Amino acid sequence: MGVSTKVSELRRYRRAPVSTRVSMECLGVESITRTIDLGAGGMRVTVTTPYPIGCQINITLCCAEVHCAEPVELTGKVVHVDGSSMGVKFDTLSPAALAVVLALVAKQFKEVG
Repeated sequence: MGVSTKVSELRRYRRAPVSTRVSMECLGVESITRTIDLGAGGMRVTVTTPYPIGCQINITLCCAEVHCAEPVELTGKVVHVDGSSMGVKFDTLSPAALAVVLALVAKQFKEVG
């Protein structure tokens, strides 16, 4: 008998259904896509060709929705691939990057609730 744990149960941080532009680069391959959900620990993005699980990626997150001056640069690792989506766990976020991610999440919860 196996144990099944949902990804949402493994997450340390709450995610919100945030759709914002994101560009990513892994192994010299660049892509531009949109987030499906976002939180302080990571994001899920739409993909046509996913990066391999475990791939370290450079991420540029557009944050015009929360009126930041410049896109946010961060790094992460592909932890999940499911058809047309890919889960990314962020590496340690700078205080500025964390503030933008939390603002995007808070904005979404404010609009929904």
